[in-house]
Amino acid sequence: MKLKIQTQRSFERNLKKMKKRGKNLLKLKSILNILSDGKKVPEKYRNHKLVGNY
Repeated sequence: MKLKIQTQRSFERNLKKMKKRGKNLLKLKSILNILSDGKKVPEKYRNHKLVGNY
């Protein structure tokens, strides 16, 4: 079953900025497809610990 992904206005604005800056959106599309299929996201795309001084 394919789930429908609903986006917020802020996501749409950020996506528009990414397109304008020439970013590669294939990774984002693949992750959204995985999520809409109801599958788990691969480990390399999951949350990770940030490094640096905050």
